[in-house]
Amino acid sequence: KEFMEIMFDPFTQAVKRDSSVGVGLGLSICKKLTQLLGGTITAESTLGIGSKFVVELPSEILDKDEYESRKYYSLSRVNANISLEGKVVLLCEDNEINTIIAKTMIEKIGCKAEVAVNGQEGLDMFKASKPNYYSMIFMDIRMPVMDGYTATRKIRALSRNDAQTVPIIALSANAFEEDKRNSIESGMNDHIVKPIELKELYKVLADYGTPPP
Repeated sequence: KEFMEIMFDPFTQAVKRDSSVGVGLGLSICKKLTQLLGGTITAESTLGIGSKFVVELPSEILDKDEYESRKYYSLSRVNANISLEGKVVLLCEDNEINTIIAKTMIEKIGCKAEVAVNGQEGLDMFKASKPNYYSMIFMDIRMPVMDGYTATRKIRALSRNDAQTVPIIALSANAFEEDKRNSIESGMNDHIVKPIELKELYKVLADYGTPPP
């Protein structure tokens, strides 16, 4: 009951866990995103039985034509000339919810997203792929088995040309300059802060994707 009063505050956890699990920002981020969308989030919980979270958001119903006209709006605002249809993106992310969100965003603009649940699996998938098969890699930093920094260094060290040229973008909950610098020093091209914003993701895809001839 005591924790319920502060559960949406940043850096709070009911049970302290290993640092690799998280830092207590999940519910705080949920509340902030919900508020930004003009909604509310509430919770009920009974120890040993379960918890219920209720999110209420204002929404509008679009007809098919209006939906199609808005579908690629965010991407077109970033770069009207970009074409990513059919390109394959490697998404290295161990959190299931984050994976679903990122995969949905990526595939919404015609890309295909293949998922690796840790850095080692991402490395193995890249090594097993044909040269230039992956157009981009999104790399989470904190992952089991092998972290994103290590996986990136190992990819860059491979003796194949695309290992040096494939764009690798960090996905991290950390937004400090030191974290961004660590990403670049490990061999990554850019750094996206989670929770991922649609506009920022599309900008990265536009910046590092290959425009049509």
